[in-house]
Parts: sequence; structure tokens; C-alpha cells
Amino acid sequence: MHNRAATIRRRSCHALLAAGALAAAVTPSAAYYHYVHYLNSSSGYSVAFERFDLTALPDKTVTFFVSDSGPTSYTPNDSFPSVLEQIRNATQVWNSVASSDLRVAFGGLQAAGTLQSVPSGEVVFEELPPGLLAYAGPESTANLATTADGTQFVPITLSLIHLNINMTQQPGPEYVDSYTGPSYSESFFMTLVHEIGHAIGLQHTFTSATMSTAVSRATNRARPLDADDIASVSLLYPAGGFPAGFGSISGQVSMGGQGVHLASVVAILPNGSAVSSLTNPDGRYEIDGLRPGNYWVYVHPLPPTADIIAPVDPNNNEVTASGAFVSAFYNSASNPSQFTAIPIAPGGSAGNINLTVQPRAGVEVYDVTSYWYPSDSYPTGSTSYLQPAFVNANNANTVPQVVAQGTGITSGPSSTNVQSVIALGAPGGSLADYGTNAYQGALAVFFTYPSPPAPGPEHLFFTLPDDIFVLPWGLQIVQNPPTLVMGVVPNPDGSVTVAGTGLNGNSQVFFDSLPGEVTVPYAVSQSDTSGQTGFVSVMPPPGASGQTATITVYNSDGQNSTFLQPAAQSPFTYSYAQSSPPAAAISISQLPQGMSAMVTVNTSNMQFVNGLTTLGFGSGDVAVRRLWVLSPAQALSNSSCSSVTCAVANVTVAANALQQETAASVISGFQVYEQASGFQVIPANPSLAIISLPVTNAFYPVQNSLYPGSIASLYGQNLQAAGSTPGITLAGQNAQILYTSPTQINFVIPVGVPTGPAVLTLQGALPIVLQIDPAPPVIVGAASATAVALGAAQSAAPGDTITLIVTGLDPAVLSAPSRVGIVEGGVSIPVFTIQQAQNNSSDLLIQFALTASVTGQQVPVTVSLDGDLSMPFYINIAAN
Repeated sequence: MHNRAATIRRRSCHALLAAGALAAAVTPSAAYYHYVHYLNSSSGYSVAFERFDLTALPDKTVTFFVSDSGPTSYTPNDSFPSVLEQIRNATQVWNSVASSDLRVAFGGLQAAGTLQSVPSGEVVFEELPPGLLAYAGPESTANLATTADGTQFVPITLSLIHLNINMTQQPGPEYVDSYTGPSYSESFFMTLVHEIGHAIGLQHTFTSATMSTAVSRATNRARPLDADDIASVSLLYPAGGFPAGFGSISGQVSMGGQGVHLASVVAILPNGSAVSSLTNPDGRYEIDGLRPGNYWVYVHPLPPTADIIAPVDPNNNEVTASGAFVSAFYNSASNPSQFTAIPIAPGGSAGNINLTVQPRAGVEVYDVTSYWYPSDSYPTGSTSYLQPAFVNANNANTVPQVVAQGTGITSGPSSTNVQSVIALGAPGGSLADYGTNAYQGALAVFFTYPSPPAPGPEHLFFTLPDDIFVLPWGLQIVQNPPTLVMGVVPNPDGSVTVAGTGLNGNSQVFFDSLPGEVTVPYAVSQSDTSGQTGFVSVMPPPGASGQTATITVYNSDGQNSTFLQPAAQSPFTYSYAQSSPPAAAISISQLPQGMSAMVTVNTSNMQFVNGLTTLGFGSGDVAVRRLWVLSPAQALSNSSCSSVTCAVANVTVAANALQQETAASVISGFQVYEQASGFQVIPANPSLAIISLPVTNAFYPVQNSLYPGSIASLYGQNLQAAGSTPGITLAGQNAQILYTSPTQINFVIPVGVPTGPAVLTLQGALPIVLQIDPAPPVIVGAASATAVALGAAQSAAPGDTITLIVTGLDPAVLSAPSRVGIVEGGVSIPVFTIQQAQNNSSDLLIQFALTASVTGQQVPVTVSLDGDLSMPFYINIAAN
């Protein structure tokens, strides 16, 4: 049971300007931005991080529940359902990190005071001080735990996210901590992503990533996580051999012959992202999770507003940071033309990247925000600034005005110590500013590009008389102006047509916090000869009765329609029709401890949609393992579907679940139904047949997919009476049983079972649902860069480029390569290309470079599609 009195230290931190949390994990090396326990007090520090214990979580999934009390005040047209959907959106961001073994889920509503035995997350609403939007404070045990590979960590038992009970918009710009506002705003969404990051174990960073404070954060809805966020969570919960397939940089930071503690060391790509780490007390650091490229490395002190929870020593005493120092690049270069590039190959490493710094009395420049004033061509009265600084590449030679604001940028209202500002990563090399102008405590910076810059990030490098400052991702170069919504028209079929400028085929139309589903793709208006105006039609997500939803269009370059929204003009909205209050019938109201079962949910006035429908039982002790929304044509045998809209789910009650009543909730889009005391955990019944989830592939468990003809293993208790052979049906078809025991049954998925959800029945047990997938991809061959087939007689070497020939891959992955994963010898390969084979077959060719970290005979290589793993293809990799 969660016991708040038996925790280590309660830590909290606030967002927007700062936000914190308690966490858990372990590695033997770098601190990154995790919560750190030093296990010894001398150089060569062993480190234990705080993190969730994956073995204590069903399916390695931490579920976040939301207090059913909700906020008390809202901005006009805002609502509690919109808040809930933004929380769901934020959990999905962290759940999508393939190189992290932790899954993150939204569990619906929870009654205040509900206790639970399984670690989980909770979102509660409180009266917070003015200017404080949110803070997070997980709790952990006082004891170390150990993973299967021997890594020690401090387990999190509960994570709490506190949101302001007052959701009305307060005065102030979005990039400072006085800003609050509607739940459907991008700022609120990014705050939630940030806070969940704290809740799962991440501290603040200074790379303009999501775990940076809102002052410098450059992420957005289109790109909610950056490389630093992904590396940090993946190192806390490594999956697929992470970080072995990525690169690393290590070294030491020293000052006056002594190591510098808690210095921030940053590896930055001139035209890409930054990844960073904090130093140990001896000044040593290691930056892992680097994609291939040529990196610059610099070090800077923590700002006074860092809000970093200090590590603790073996006696639980805080180990504080060293004093301030002058920021420096590797090799002490202060001119970008002299920066030393450090090449990182896939799986490669660079050591002894040591930096020596000089002390100074205090940190001069910190908490810097970059933003941009739109040009005169923008509508009168539109937003006065865009943060971060979006610069249109097509207008970049017209001296765009970038504004920087922060401590130390100016000295007084109209003077500055900044000697120059350089855009690192500009085409043709670094670009010096055309001029600067200090006014009203901010610094206007003017750049003139000799040619249109490439889309992507550019970093701002500030030179002062006795220091330097780097703002990663200070500029965002885009190719098109933001979207401007010009009209919203409901259609007879229930869809909505949105007209405007800046729309494209990748534009997403949001109704409050949820996107609509495209029904008619984007097309240019035939009546507009300039080609600037276009239309797209979308089906709104399920809405609440009489709800008025605000329309916002988001583009894949990070811009959205609020950029050009005139301040005096209300945004376009969509009004849902009046309807009856949401209601649902849940087939099971109680289960014994340790039991898994199928649950059916019927409704007559809610609209269930896959990906937007959540069933929850208000406690981490009752896990909804998966939910399927069924159409009338998909009615499953034994599913009890009796309405037009129906869903089925697998539910598992933890063996140590508390025997209590909890709230049950069904949420679909903005439709919210809650049944107080809707579910009860009852004592375990040792005589019942119990199926344990998941049901796995018998001979290749990591394949994690079941398909017709494959052999499955079902585990549990009391699965057969002595000497008897139980019967199994799947989708109404009898399954061939190959092996039985009281704790395991191996059976064949019948060839005639269709793909999708299928009900499995075992005599004496409650039914469950299995997902039947298409057969996974198959690697039929591999070739070297010289087209030599690789096999038993032909070896490759680390770093070689090879091509896999793969069948069974959905051709749509050519435009969505993120659906594909490559693993070599247990190591994830982050960079690869996919193309169509040229032999008139349906084969696809996947090309990648073998990582430097794997050699040996018969090294397995696998391809996955949407998580469904191929059988391994073996390659001999000879050491160089």
C-alpha cells in the first residue's frame, strides 16, 4: 500500500518556470537529469537512480489516474473533459518512446483517497500560489532494489502531479510562470508532458528540450520530445539494448585541479539537437544516446533557478554543486570556427573529452528566452511574439528580428554587455548577427541570411566580455508561414470543413484538446489564384452535450493557427448538439485478487472510438491491459455486446490488490461517465482456474505477436484437473492443444481465426481476449554494400553498411518509417532507410550501418513492424 510516511524525501518543483518530481533508476555512470543516490564517496562513483520498478507494474506500464473532483474555474469554453484528454495526450507522448521499456497509460478517473498496492501516478487539483501552474512530487521507498542485470535503483511507489484548481487564464506571456490558460492550449499540453517527465524520473535539463523549463523550451505539439528527453528516459528504462546502438561522449570537467560537481555538459549538433549530462563529484561525465553526427561539446554551470534536486551520498546527505564558472567549449575555443567537432558513429564512443573551466563569482546569463516579432505582413492585432523564434526561410534575407530576454542579456533598460550573437548551424557555417539593439530589458538581434536557410534548428551563441552563453534551438527555421483559419463550416454528414491559409496535407485540426479525423484531404481552393487558401474536412471527436470546442490547426513544422490569431478576434469554435448524459453498462462489477477476465462495455448514447476510449477502475491494482472498440459487424462470441457501440477489454486484478470498492469510469473523447463504487476487489479464490496475461508466443516470446498457425503459451493456475485435457476455443474455433500442466498450456492459433480481437475460452476460467495479428515480417536475406550476400561463409564488420531484404512489411512504412524497428544483437539501430526493391516484388530493402558495439558469430538481426517482431536473421560480424 502507498504509505506517504515511509518515503525517502518528498520533493516538489513547479512549472512553468520550474517543475520537479521524484524518480527512480540506476546506471553505473552518468547522472543525466535523474534523481541520484551516490552509493560510495570516492572517485569512480556508483550511482542509483530513482525509478519505477518494472517488475511491479502490469505490462511494465505505469498508469496515471485523475482526481474526479477536477478544477473549479475555467477559461470560457474550457471544460474538465478537455483537461482529461490533454492528460491522456501527454501520457501517450512518453508511451511512444520505443527505446524506453516503461509504458505510460491514462487510467481515467479516481476517487480521492483511494489506496493501492501497485505503483501508479495520480493527478490532483489544488489551490496553488499565484503564478504556479503545476508541480510533481513522486515518492519512493528507503530501500535499494536490484534489476535482473544487477543494476541497483530506488523504487518509486507513487507519483503525484498537482495542477492548479483555477484554470482561468492569468495575465502574462506564455513563456513565464505567471501564465495559465485553457486546457486545450499548447502551453498546457507541454506543461503536462513536462510534469509527467518529472513523475517518471526526470529532472530539469538545459537543452531547450521538454524537460527544460518553459523559459527556454523549444518543443511543441508536433515535436513534444527532443533527443535529450528521449536519451534520459531511455537510460532510466533501457529497452532494445539502449544505449549500445547509439554513441557516447565522456570525459571530465575540472577547475583549479579539482573535479566540478553538477556541471552541465552538452553535446550539440550544429544543425540538430542537444543531449546533456551532469557531472559526478569528481567532475566525470558521460553523455549517452547520441545519434551519429559531428558534435560540439560545451559546459556551463547550473543557473540559480535550475531547481535541481541535489544527489545524496550513502548517508542520505545532499552533495551540492560546485561554484560558478565561465562556460567553455571543448579545447577552450570561443570562436565557432575553432570549435572541435567530435565524430560519433553508430555505437561509437569518444573518451577523454576533458574541459577545464575558470571560476567566477556568479552565473551571469541564464533563463534566456528567444522569440520573434511577426512581420508587418501579418494581420493587424495578431500575437505580438512567437516563442521560440520561428523564422521563415523564404523571408530570412529580410533581416528578421529575433528578440532575446533573460537575466544578464541586458544591463538596464537600454544597454547590454552582449558583444555578438551568432546563429550556429546556419548554412555555410555560423552566421554573425547584423546588429543588436537593447530596449526595455530585451535584446533585439538582426540576422541577414545570404541564402535561404535549411529548415530545422539553429542555436544562438552569445559572446560577453568574460563569458559565453548558448541557447540550443534558439531559432526554428520553417519554410511556410503559420496557418490562419478563415472559416469553419459544419457539413450534413457531421464532418466540419476548415478553410484557411497555410494549411497542408499534414495539418491537424484540433477540437479543444483532440484532433478530428480527416474525411476529405486538404485541397487548394480553386477560386484563389495565389494558391494560398485551402480546405480540409474532418470528423470531430466524440463531444459532450452542448460543448463548444475551440478550433486550432497545428502543422508539422511546430506552428499553429494561434500564431496569427488577432488578439481582438475570438477563435473559431464548433458546437456539439445537446444530448443525454453519457451512460455505460460494464459487464463485471467485481473480481477476485489475481484474476484476469474479459470485460464488455455497452452504451446507447456514447460514441466509442479506438484510441480515444478509456475504461478505468480508479486504482492501479486493477489494470486494464487492452481495450478494443467493436463495430456491430465485429460482435465477438461470448462478448455480451448488446448495443450499437460496444467495447471489450482485458482486466487484471493484482494478486496483492487491496480489497475495496473503487470508481469505474468510461471516457471517450469528451464524453465522460463515472460510476462511484462501480467495482470491487474480492478475496482470491484458490480453487478457480486463473489465466495470467499476457498470452505469449511459445517458442519466441519476444516476438510478442500471435498469428494464425503460431503456437501460444498460456500460463496461470489450476489450468487443468489432474490427468484431464482442457478444451480451448478461440473465436469459436477449437484450438489444438500440444501440452498441458496445471500452470501452462501450449496451443495452436487456428488457421481460420481472423485478425483482430478474438475471445479465448478455457473450461473453468473466465474468458479473455487475444489480439490476432497478421504474420510478422520475414528477413529473407542480407547483403553487403558491394551486393555480396551475407551468410555462413561471408562475414561483415562493425560499421559496414548492409541491406536487409524483407517480406511482409506494409508498404505504407515507406512514408512512415517510425513504424519499423531494427535490432542487431539486442541493440536498437536508430538510423536506417527503407526503399522498394527494384525486382518487381513486394520486398522492401532496409539499409543500416552495423553498430560498433556488436561482434561475433551468428549475431541475430530482427525487424519489427508496429512492435511485431520477425524471426531473427543471423549474420557473422568479425571484429575489426
